[in-house]
Amino acid sequence: MRRLLISLFLGFLLMSSTSVITALSLWDVINKNETVIDVFIFGSGPKMPCNPFNDSEIYEIQVVYPFNDTHYKMVSYHSNGSIEQEYIPAYPRYNFTIVTWDLDKVVGYYQNHIQPSSSPCVDPENITRWVTLMGGHSIIIRIYPTKYEGIYDEIVCLTPQNPSCRVSGSKPPQKPETSRTEDTTSHGKETCGPGLLIGLGLAPLLIKRVKR
Repeated sequence: MRRLLISLFLGFLLMSSTSVITALSLWDVINKNETVIDVFIFGSGPKMPCNPFNDSEIYEIQVVYPFNDTHYKMVSYHSNGSIEQEYIPAYPRYNFTIVTWDLDKVVGYYQNHIQPSSSPCVDPENITRWVTLMGGHSIIIRIYPTKYEGIYDEIVCLTPQNPSCRVSGSKPPQKPETSRTEDTTSHGKETCGPGLLIGLGLAPLLIKRVKR
């Protein structure tokens, strides 16, 4: 009986430790008072995140730190527990600390404007993925639905201490009146890939994504 109890206890510890590394949170990888350049949070569908800074579907968080005049240090944290570190060329950005932002207000706006206000944290439709960019002057939360490729909804928040947010996004391709279906569809797909990264301000990640 004693051995059985010990085995069950060890099994419980193993399952607990496994669950810890299969989900990521912003607060798991960064101290709110650390000086950073950028933070990138990547999440997967099919559900919309309730909190885009702390969600069970986050699979990678990349934190860019100041290093020297010519390079930054980028640390990538993965949901499987692995950590990667590399040095990337510096680009024009401002240092900031996470505590500078009123994240409660950002999350509240997100839940009331992209999430259905009557039922927060319930996804109205399936999504393929989502990404959050956090910088010294802006936060962008972008959601990609499955219905149209390259189409997204996003919230852009400015002014860290008292965030002012707005909803924007891209429109789905219109139904063609004639036989121009192929042209319309291909135009909709042109917004995918590297163009989306650059549009989000994710240019420094482009080199890394291409290498993979």
